[in-house]
Amino acid sequence: MQYVLNLCQDAKGYRFCVVTEAGSAAPDMVRQITEISSDLIRRYACHEIEKLPLSDGSHFVFGPHGEWFTIAEEEALADDQDDVPWITTVAPTLPPK
Repeated sequence: MQYVLNLCQDAKGYRFCVVTEAGSAAPDMVRQITEISSDLIRRYACHEIEKLPLSDGSHFVFGPHGEWFTIAEEEALADDQDDVPWITTVAPTLPPK
């Protein structure tokens, strides 16, 4: 069986991941990693999963609380920029610093 990892954000701005069977998408899906191995999922191999391209060819990273960010979002946050190029129309709800 083939799986995909769905990067999701709900209406309140919380970001999370959901694994589904290939060919399906999770509710609130923003982007998707295609064809992720069940081994990576079982091992919670975050650093290896981050190396996989999203369906649009871009990449992402996990935050320290399990949330996800596009590379552009993460770079803007790391540089403490005021105008983060959020991939979603609603900015995500971030944990307190």
